Amino acid sequence: IPDEPKTPNTPKEAINGGKPATAASPADGVTEGDEEMTVAGRKVHAHWRKEKPYPDTTKTVWTSEEVPGGFVMIQEVT
Repeated sequence: IPDEPKTPNTPKEAINGGKPATAASPADGVTEGDEEMTVAGRKVHAHWRKEKPYPDTTKTVWTSEEVPGGFVMIQEVT
């Protein structure tokens, strides 16, 4: 495969212009972490970000560079 320019493939990279995200605090209503997930029968290391976009809604997004496109899963609970 020829060398391709690196393009942002996770929401975190797209939002921060490729710079590492700063740590969010629970006081901001945002928490982040890492976990191992099984995707299509394969274990991958994923980063998750949980936020409260509305008072009665929690949104969690999982991303991983090991998955094509970077997006693993989104969960929104009201």
